[in-house]
Amino acid sequence: MSANTKNIIYDAFVLANGEPPPKACLRTLCESSRHVVALDGATERLIALRIWPDVILGDLDSISTSTLKQATRRNIKIVRISGQETADLEKGLRFCQRRGWKRIIVSGFIGPRLDHSVNALGVFAKFSKLELTLITSQSIGRVVQGRRVLTCSMQPGLRVSIMPLPEARGVTLTGVKWPLNNRTLKLSGKVSLSNEATSNVVTMRQTSGCSIFILHRRRSQIFLDCDT
Repeated sequence: MSANTKNIIYDAFVLANGEPPPKACLRTLCESSRHVVALDGATERLIALRIWPDVILGDLDSISTSTLKQATRRNIKIVRISGQETADLEKGLRFCQRRGWKRIIVSGFIGPRLDHSVNALGVFAKFSKLELTLITSQSIGRVVQGRRVLTCSMQPGLRVSIMPLPEARGVTLTGVKWPLNNRTLKLSGKVSLSNEATSNVVTMRQTSGCSIFILHRRRSQIFLDCDT
């Protein structure tokens, strides 16, 4: 499904086979991305909404033969990548990176498989050259790599969190109820969980490491209004 809207936000939307966002959000994400990449069984979730992706990718062990046949008839690109060294999520992001697609939004990476959900966080930390936005049914986040400043337009009262992957150094957070000043955050130690925006602008600074800046999203929100 190549996007035909003038309001393109992302180079690609990558949907993994975990918990997807609500149907209306899923449609909007597809319409707002130049390319739609379905990872293996996630294809079935899209075609249930009568949406066909541009690319079906993975080891293809969770997708029906009939769906693959339909995709072939529709001339959809099918990329079979075997091997257990990397999960389909990493394979999909590498596919995007090789094609020069930089602004990527990812969903479906959280699900009933705890091993897949935890592995996804490590995968995101590997892609320093991509601008990764993550979306779930309740949250939207941006992966922050290295030295960065995020200045985000915000509605006061919204919950804001910073989760290190696994460590973020020199973290400063302003415009919130519990500010941070040049702190080191670690998954095994200090994190910034369920903070609260008190201003129309929240600014995060990070000197090194990797983290996810997470916002409890409004229902229709699929984009973080942040300057970097």
